[in-house]
Amino acid sequence: DMEVKFFSSRKSGKNTGEIMNWSEWVRPKKEDTQWSPGRSSMLLAQFAFKDNKQPFAEMILNIISSCGIDTSMIDTLECYPEAYSSLGKGMYSGARNQDLMVLAINSKSQKTVIAIGIEAKVSEPFGESLGKAREAQMESRKVEGEYTRASKLAKFFADGKDVDAIGYQLFTATMGTMCDALKNNCTKSIILVLVFSGDVSKEHDYDAHCLHNVEDYNAFVNSVCQTKESRGGKLTKRINMSTPKNKVNDVDCWIRNVEIKVDSSFKHLNFRLICSDNTSC
Repeated sequence: DMEVKFFSSRKSGKNTGEIMNWSEWVRPKKEDTQWSPGRSSMLLAQFAFKDNKQPFAEMILNIISSCGIDTSMIDTLECYPEAYSSLGKGMYSGARNQDLMVLAINSKSQKTVIAIGIEAKVSEPFGESLGKAREAQMESRKVEGEYTRASKLAKFFADGKDVDAIGYQLFTATMGTMCDALKNNCTKSIILVLVFSGDVSKEHDYDAHCLHNVEDYNAFVNSVCQTKESRGGKLTKRINMSTPKNKVNDVDCWIRNVEIKVDSSFKHLNFRLICSDNTSC
């Protein structure tokens, strides 16, 4: 059986603060907007613990299989809500928060098979655009645009392409996930955009916000992926971690999108893998 555990933190390779039910979930920074009924963070927590965590485990294994990776060696999922992820060497301003970081592990060898970074959404945007992030960093750090973290990420993932209009969060989430893989001695990663729909909390212009997120996601996949797939895309980049011990290696990253449709009681749900044309795969 698959063992699925959630922890509040991981330090020096040790897990602390096991989370036993969804209400103990680590709260996001924007608790007032994300940790409320029908919004992304609370829905993710509820989904993760639904039916003894089995739908969550099934989804993760299906996503890993969609990347052509053998899941038979995976028997443990270690999961970290609101995890801090480094963005690698030369990326100032510290770490970024992942909605959920999942390490798929073979317990016998104690090796991480793949790292999965999850970005949960209802209709919340992927942050400000990369271009606006660059402007803010230029102002706060008093540096030229090319020296900002936004510009470094744009060059790293999409050198020569205009990606200023794409949500900055997609770049930091992908970089953080790839770095987490290497940090855990693994060279495979997935960035998963998990979209909750159906009976969710809907703000004014909800439909327009959802459409904008779809456009952002598709633009990101088209800009950064070296291989396009019906289910998303794949890229391989050389990741350089200043700690621990100046790790440098090529890391594969698949980009995937899953929609989970919920009802108001959260007793019933369906999830589907989204193809590049926004249909089920």
